[in-house]
Amino acid sequence: MQQINKYYKIVIALGELLLAVPFLGASIVFGSAWTVLGLMMFLHIIGIVLSVTTKQSMGGHIFGVIANLIAFIPFVGMLVHGITGLVLLIQGFATKIPQQEQQ
Repeated sequence: MQQINKYYKIVIALGELLLAVPFLGASIVFGSAWTVLGLMMFLHIIGIVLSVTTKQSMGGHIFGVIANLIAFIPFVGMLVHGITGLVLLIQGFATKIPQQEQQ
């Protein structure tokens, strides 16, 4: 389960970093009529549940929920998506998987 949480954080981080790309992220958000922000928030809530069940850090996902609430503000959204993506990427790569679970 910790392995799933590790890769989940990395995948969500890549999604957040995609939304942080100038013009591309804004095009995705505007093109989806802000639906993508709700989807990302939902994915972060799932990430919080995964983190709680595996007793891992959930700070990146909590920040992600907050970031997606304020991401509709121009330029602020780009900044918070970038920070959230980097935090989750660091947390994902820093997660150690116990030897028993790898087998």
